[in-house]
Amino acid sequence: MGVGRIKYEKHEFKQVTGTMNVGNRRIEFPAISLRNSDANIHGNLIIEERYAEIFHITTQVETESVQFKSLFREWDNFHQEVINENNIFGKVQARVYFEAPFDLRSGIVSESIKSQVYLRIDDGRLKNVDAFKSITESLKTSSAKLVIGKVRHMYPDADIPVLQLSIDYNQAPQYHYDLAKNLQALRKKGVLIMGSGNMVHNLGMVAWDKLNEPFGFDWAIEMNTIFKQKIEENDHAALIAYEKLNAAAKLAIPTPDHYYPLLYTLALKEEKDAISFFNDEPMAGSLTMTSVKIG
Repeated sequence: MGVGRIKYEKHEFKQVTGTMNVGNRRIEFPAISLRNSDANIHGNLIIEERYAEIFHITTQVETESVQFKSLFREWDNFHQEVINENNIFGKVQARVYFEAPFDLRSGIVSESIKSQVYLRIDDGRLKNVDAFKSITESLKTSSAKLVIGKVRHMYPDADIPVLQLSIDYNQAPQYHYDLAKNLQALRKKGVLIMGSGNMVHNLGMVAWDKLNEPFGFDWAIEMNTIFKQKIEENDHAALIAYEKLNAAAKLAIPTPDHYYPLLYTLALKEEKDAISFFNDEPMAGSLTMTSVKIG
């Protein structure tokens, strides 16, 4: 496949190339590359028709280097007024996971967007920006919403300071566990530390017809039970070396980005802390929504 230019609203994607598979109300681009924001971008894309005129888009893309100026210019300063193409400098390496419904009549359903973004910034600088507070105030008054999905239900008024940290996808599990130990001082100061992810998270095997009812494949329920057992036993070494737990571990965790946040919370557990589980249900066959409370 090769397309010279694709336009969506005011955005332009150039030099689009890749492979395409079509079948069963699904279009898959297992490998795709293009140019946007004056940078080369590559990754994959799946478009599925779930209902009449309602599609579901799933993509994972990355770029080696993109100038902040070009990025903010292309994407309208990400709907805030403090940082713009004229006062931000440097380059960023980005990896983005994105999924959302798409309605042919109205476009992307923004309230249902799920995304994860990994950034590595090189020589990043801001000019004439007084404080982070200015950015958050600008976001509150703009048409966009900056929301961390899990926290908004706990603090719907967004009246507490929240700092969201990304993880280094390329590091080993032991690295993340050891790094998390450095956050212990924050916990002692009363900072609530949350890890957002899933112990069982395989989007490639989701049973889409089971989204609205508790349902888990045998291997997903088995792995979820093993994870909970190891957590209760404080067997953190086994959870760090999760691939050795069971043959189904690689099905439960095909990529570790949703699992690593668990290691951060476990690393902060003290001997006296109690463990409890809630929201302990499977979903769509290959996902579990089990949550862990420590302390």
